[in-house]
Amino acid sequence: MQPAAELCAKALIIIAGGNIPGSRGRIVSEFGRIYVMSSEIRDIGRKLSHALEMRGRARYEASADISKEDVLIVIELAEKMIKILEERIEKMRMQLDTQ
Repeated sequence: MQPAAELCAKALIIIAGGNIPGSRGRIVSEFGRIYVMSSEIRDIGRKLSHALEMRGRARYEASADISKEDVLIVIELAEKMIKILEERIEKMRMQLDTQ
């Protein structure tokens, strides 16, 4: 199962007309190229990278040390990205309705 933040990043890449890369690292790079480098959603880039790194550790390292604080940061990130995605989808709907 993919984390909500990763799915939101993929959706935001698609909305911007980008292509979904095959690896998580490249997803972060593409997201950063489109949104972070343009200052549009600058604060999310590092958090997204960290969240996907933690996901990999939790999935592949039996002794991964993931703190409650780490989990709360990822939940906050996912909630923020979901809100941004909902806003983008609503904006697209409004544009389609005016056509």
